[in-house]
Amino acid sequence: MEKLDPTYLETLEDIRQRIQASDALQAYLEEETEPGFQALREEFEPEIHALYLEVGSNRPFQLLDLEQKLFDAEFEGLYLPKILGYTILRGDVNEQGKYRRPQDQFGLAVQALARSNNFEMLKNKTGQTLQIGFSLSSDIWVSNLVDHIENKRSKQYFENLRTHLLTDEQERKSSLVKYGRQFEGAPYHSAEFPQTPEDLKSLYIPLKDFLLHRISRFSNNTSLNPYLIDLIKNEKLYHLSEFWSIIFIITNFFRLEGNEKELLQRIVNDNRRNSPDFSDQYFSFLHSMHQAGMKFDANVDRNAAEILDPNIQDDVKRYFELAEIIHSKGYMHEDTIEAVRNFYESNEGLSIINTTVRNTILSYFKGLLQNLSETEYQDYFGMSRIFNTYMKIFANEKFNQEVQALNQQFIHKLLSKFNDKRGKDYQEIKKFVSSHFAELEYMKEKDISELFKTKRKKTTV
Repeated sequence: MEKLDPTYLETLEDIRQRIQASDALQAYLEEETEPGFQALREEFEPEIHALYLEVGSNRPFQLLDLEQKLFDAEFEGLYLPKILGYTILRGDVNEQGKYRRPQDQFGLAVQALARSNNFEMLKNKTGQTLQIGFSLSSDIWVSNLVDHIENKRSKQYFENLRTHLLTDEQERKSSLVKYGRQFEGAPYHSAEFPQTPEDLKSLYIPLKDFLLHRISRFSNNTSLNPYLIDLIKNEKLYHLSEFWSIIFIITNFFRLEGNEKELLQRIVNDNRRNSPDFSDQYFSFLHSMHQAGMKFDANVDRNAAEILDPNIQDDVKRYFELAEIIHSKGYMHEDTIEAVRNFYESNEGLSIINTTVRNTILSYFKGLLQNLSETEYQDYFGMSRIFNTYMKIFANEKFNQEVQALNQQFIHKLLSKFNDKRGKDYQEIKKFVSSHFAELEYMKEKDISELFKTKRKKTTV
């Protein structure tokens, strides 16, 4: 955990002082009504939220310190319900829907709620949150937390909550997913970096998830670099597969410069030279990233290629040479298609390297159909046969099913927009699908017929 930057501290102190001097607080203290507390929230919580977004976006390792400062009584419990939610969602949950490690920050937030002067106003906004957080935690941890709460009124409330815990594993998991949707996009994620092999074993999953979240959501990740470099330098971790998974994430998605880049190049390529399993490990990593929905475009692959020594003759070198052809000429170019065919046939069909090639091509298909608007359906008609070309090259059932699903989804998207059965657009789409989808193996003829069948409305007597 990093300490909050002085500029953020100054902003936070200004908010605190203005809360205490505000007319809204004085009005609330005189009446102590729900509308009065709501007025106080509406005046100051947007400012607190803006600061939280700023810190979370640019200095995520300072979030815990920011939250702990907001626990101060003079913030009147403002923003505390949201912090409780953030601390719950930040936890690392196992396959049984339980935290792998105690969530200390969640415990601190619960304690801040318990001693808040505005507990009665806050508790109604935190019931579901606390139920989920307690359900995900171990019984021993929750009991210890509640037992040490001094305020009797608060303690009784928490005791009652414990009788309504989610005991069913699936119910806990689904409740957490549903609960998390209201916080989508909020930069509440943070992480700890390991120092020892034991640390890495326990911190690996949340650290990996944190890094992938930062890559997917934020462009400014420079504040992570010192931690990444310390990790790269930590020779005590070099023998662990979890370490190399994190190193491969850095290799692909984080851009280092100068001595830091040279350090990464050295350890990655030393491992390539000395480990016979390096290629399989690297392609297994790429496969897991594709499965996780990570985007591998030309910039990502070229970033990795700058780290990987081109003088080392291995499957990784061969793959990146092919990837460069795909990125530079495009996957529809005849030279690319031939290069993919030759490369693919030179490996075993079910090998992990061929799986990576299929994932690479599939990611281009997904990108095309996700970015193609309905009005560009004529372009889609012209491109559609290329999908079938790759289906024949790969001759892989799973790949074929995913390509078929992508094309069917796009046609449904078109028919949702062009739903006038007598309209020109609808008729052109129907003609194309009826003529080509069975031939291209995207749909069976009976399903095509069903897709365009006019459903008769039931007549009422």
